[in-house]
Amino acid sequence: MSIRPFILLAFILASTMSINIHAQSFTTQGTDFWVALMSNTLVTDIDSYYLSACGPRNCSVTISNPNSGWSHTISVNAFGITTYQLPTSECWEMNRFGITNKGLHVVSTDSVQIWIYNHNGTPSSCDATQILSTTSLGTEYIVQSTPVDHCSFLNESRSQFSVLATEDSTIVETTFSSPTANGIAAGTTRYDIINAGQILQVQGPSNSGDFSGTTVTSLHCKRIAVFSGASNTSIPDPGGSSADHTYQQNIPLEAYSTEWFLTPTAWHDTSDYVRVTAGEDNCQIYRNGTLLNTLNRGQTYQFKLNGPAHITTSQPAVLYQYMDGRYKSWGDVAMFAPNSAHQVSRYCTFPTFPLNNRPGYNAKYYVNIVVPTSETSLLLLDGSPLTDFQPISGTAYSYSRHPITQNNHTLFTSGSGFSAFTYGLAENWEAYAMGLGGIDTTTRITGNIDVTIDTGSCTGQLHWHDTLLLAPSTTHFTVSAPEGLCDSIYTIHLTTYPSYFDTIDSITCLDQLPWNDSLLSVPGTHTLSYQTIQGCDSIITLQLHKAPSYFDTIDSTACQQMMLWDDTLLSVPDTHILHYQTINGCDSTIMLHLSLSPLPEGSLDTGCCNDTLYIQQYALAVPGDYTITLSYPQGCDSIIHLHVDTLPHYYQFDTVYVNPDRGYLGPGGRQYWPGETFEDTLFTQMGCDSIIHITVLANTDTSCQHHLWVPNIFTPLLDGNNQFRVLSDNVTKMEVNIFQRWGDWVCTFDGLTEGWDGAKNGTPCPAGTYVYLIRFATPCQSNVKPIVGTITLIR
Repeated sequence: MSIRPFILLAFILASTMSINIHAQSFTTQGTDFWVALMSNTLVTDIDSYYLSACGPRNCSVTISNPNSGWSHTISVNAFGITTYQLPTSECWEMNRFGITNKGLHVVSTDSVQIWIYNHNGTPSSCDATQILSTTSLGTEYIVQSTPVDHCSFLNESRSQFSVLATEDSTIVETTFSSPTANGIAAGTTRYDIINAGQILQVQGPSNSGDFSGTTVTSLHCKRIAVFSGASNTSIPDPGGSSADHTYQQNIPLEAYSTEWFLTPTAWHDTSDYVRVTAGEDNCQIYRNGTLLNTLNRGQTYQFKLNGPAHITTSQPAVLYQYMDGRYKSWGDVAMFAPNSAHQVSRYCTFPTFPLNNRPGYNAKYYVNIVVPTSETSLLLLDGSPLTDFQPISGTAYSYSRHPITQNNHTLFTSGSGFSAFTYGLAENWEAYAMGLGGIDTTTRITGNIDVTIDTGSCTGQLHWHDTLLLAPSTTHFTVSAPEGLCDSIYTIHLTTYPSYFDTIDSITCLDQLPWNDSLLSVPGTHTLSYQTIQGCDSIITLQLHKAPSYFDTIDSTACQQMMLWDDTLLSVPDTHILHYQTINGCDSTIMLHLSLSPLPEGSLDTGCCNDTLYIQQYALAVPGDYTITLSYPQGCDSIIHLHVDTLPHYYQFDTVYVNPDRGYLGPGGRQYWPGETFEDTLFTQMGCDSIIHITVLANTDTSCQHHLWVPNIFTPLLDGNNQFRVLSDNVTKMEVNIFQRWGDWVCTFDGLTEGWDGAKNGTPCPAGTYVYLIRFATPCQSNVKPIVGTITLIR
């Protein structure tokens, strides 16, 4: 046994438990989400939209359009991914500026994470985003996009954003930083009222404009979701030689951060771009400790990443990363929101999405991961540790940029957490990127947040804001917000995290088993101490057993000088040593003694109806005595001493009397008349011919004269003579009794209408001679003297 199966077991156990969260103001995990989709590239193209869901436990996810009544439910298996193609009619409607009823509400029976993939196959354009849970939505946003004034080679390109309401009668205040497609000037403030599931769609003029810095505010503390990007764009601008769709859910102002660890995407090491938007005035931006710029609220600064970097700001800000749109060997433009330094996860199962490549072109997929350098060995990708971590200079963190397959994957760490994003690159063009999970562990409270926290402790106790909570319990806390903002309500569901105790029986062929850098004696019982994912004690009792090796001696015989054994020719006679493995992988040795088998010899008496008997290649004259050798493919040849006799044939001549006007019904249903003779051929038990000649004569006495014809031989189950029947003339009543020769009764039947089939109570009687007793009456005599005779049964 190696350590890997135990690591996988620990991963499964840990991942099915609640994550230990001490404060949660921003998360991508939840049971309630809202989704708005955006136009991809050309207005006339039909886009395809896919929703992927994943959770740590089995659950069902219902996707609905609250304004049309449409809904669809999908099942999600624990740590599995379910992807569903959304119906375009329920989620997409192009509108340059206006309100549509195309918002989607996603509700799950258990905590999940949601991703949306937007793909337009005709011009090969796509992007993806992770969806924030409803509890992470805010009331104030600053939109970020990119300039789009140069993308005329794709007919048109537009900056765009969408605002989605989660409650009815939501008043949205929008101050535009750039003109809209319907002529609203930059700097204008507008108010719109939208209901739950309605989307305020906004696009800019064709090939110009940038909505970065546009502020969107929901009044009266009603949460909204904001999505932004471009129908297509190139980065940087000017200078890009390819363009693509960008699509990203915006982070609310309440969840802005001040620290990030950034890593470049593959094939774009020095060409990824970062855009930082300030949430407050006098926001200083630093890269690796060097001041880059100072911004006021709503202003955006763009810089080239040029390798892994530590980004900090003096005031809360939001940061988005973009792939370079200049013509690359792999990929083009994509947009995503990297996790902040405080937004980390301990596990995440995530999907990858197929790229619509041109014929003959390929795709590559990656995941970028950042963890504390001291915890790199604790990070597992699909159950295996990674060995390609590199340090982020000047920090205590390292990153891995790891290639993956186009499949579903799982990240897990038993450490403090990781931040990650995944992306796909098609050869020469097309790309998408999206963040992976994350829970903001900061305690900064800036506005209306209603948070439910499922947590626990190993002791069943938790100190929360100077209050001792005892499990199990549900406690509500109200945290007052600054003036002008809404209070925040925290609901704490506290449970006791279990300790884990188990006994494992394992079998090994070794005398000592390597286990976690130790050698365990075999056989033996060992107590091993670990910790669960929540830090609780975990004790494994490992009972090791020594699996036996197998040794045996086999004596076998062969007919030839060589014998085929497991595709190997072995000489005969000889002794051979054969090596195998047991089911437990232990050595197995068989000593095979092969000897040469003599030819078997025997005697046989048989018979034949013909003059010649044919056996294999032999033609034997009958009768006679012979010695022959018979060959068998599966065994050795046999010598047979054979005595052959000629079997007899049977011949019989009989006469039957009938009324002249009645005739006699013979074999095959033919009617025979007085003066005619017919012949019937039967077969003996050995198959030899038996021929009966019947002559039909007329009975001239039509008054009291009677006749009986009783056959003396019959063969059951053969056409024409398959029953023993008594033929009669001028007989009014007949009872026939059959006895064995030594007097045992066999059967009784009505001789006028029935016959004997050669059986007793349904069981066939053996061939041989039987006695019949016939009692009958005529029109002139009621009791005629019984007739006794014999009948030969042939089989």
